[in-house]
Amino acid sequence: MIEEIFVGTVLITIKGLENFMGRRQKQSDYTAIETIVVVLVISFILFISWQLSGLEDRGQFIKFIAYDVLFINMYGLLLILLGSALIVFCIYFIISGKAADPKRLAWLGPLLALILIGLGGLLSHNLKGNLIDITSYVTGNTVTEEVVIEKFAIRSGGEHTFYEYTLADGREFSERYRGKGFRRIEEGRVYVIHYLPKSKKLLSIRLVD
Repeated sequence: MIEEIFVGTVLITIKGLENFMGRRQKQSDYTAIETIVVVLVISFILFISWQLSGLEDRGQFIKFIAYDVLFINMYGLLLILLGSALIVFCIYFIISGKAADPKRLAWLGPLLALILIGLGGLLSHNLKGNLIDITSYVTGNTVTEEVVIEKFAIRSGGEHTFYEYTLADGREFSERYRGKGFRRIEEGRVYVIHYLPKSKKLLSIRLVD
């Protein structure tokens, strides 16, 4: 009897250890998969960023759209889109006659939509200025100047590296994203800079021969 109990206990213990090791193995597999996915995503982003840097003006503008407009304002834009979609759905249900209470929907729907759009605007960072810059780029109203760069410095700020330029007239530009020619600066030389008018986002820097 004692032997049977002992054997049963040993078997249960072994079974428990097997289950535990199986769970540990699954967790280890999931962790490995997550790590691989993260590495691949980061590598893909770095590769795309490197490719965009070679496109000069257009590449820097795409970075501006992707990072400064979409990524930073992601939650704000999402709320604005939800609010806009809510207005469209309200109009559709009222016109099509599918609304159970059209009068209530006519005032409640727009009210909720305005709240969502308002919250989206509050969560958005400089969205108005970004839209002005986008319009300026699309319409060709960007700024191109011939300037003398008196001082150039590379400064690390947390996770980001900033390229800082001080012009002969005292103006300062700070660029967060790497671009073609942004690092190869000879102080005191004349450069042609191309930038967006509102945010002063640099699109290209070219040395004047």
